[in-house]
Amino acid sequence: MQLNTQQQGAVAVEIDGVTIPGPWQLFEGDEVTADIEKVWPGHMSPSIGKAGPPQHADVTTGRTYDTDAFSDGTYAWLKSKVSTGAATLTRMILNPDKSVRESTNLTGTLTGVSRSDYDSGSGTVTQVRLTFSIDGP
Repeated sequence: MQLNTQQQGAVAVEIDGVTIPGPWQLFEGDEVTADIEKVWPGHMSPSIGKAGPPQHADVTTGRTYDTDAFSDGTYAWLKSKVSTGAATLTRMILNPDKSVRESTNLTGTLTGVSRSDYDSGSGTVTQVRLTFSIDGP
């Protein structure tokens, strides 16, 4: 058994066939859940849980806003793709030598673009985040 640390993850992001430069330091979401409704059949019988269809949670990716690799033009283009940009996300698990051990592709739509707020008294590195609605369960 090989245990993984979170730093052994990697993400590739493509929107409308355009690769968005990484490296992406954040990948959140990707849960699949279903709503449950309790049904009480009567006659003092215990409840029965009936599950609805599975739903995929939104995914958020994030990276530093490095102006050498990620320009204001790229940011403006991404904002223009919100609600229409067809996305492919590839989530990878890396081996200790950084080779890819396994990967999972997710498809969906770009639903949000944001970057860190401005604070002249802060030394925090600016981040950009992309949010995606994921297709299927």
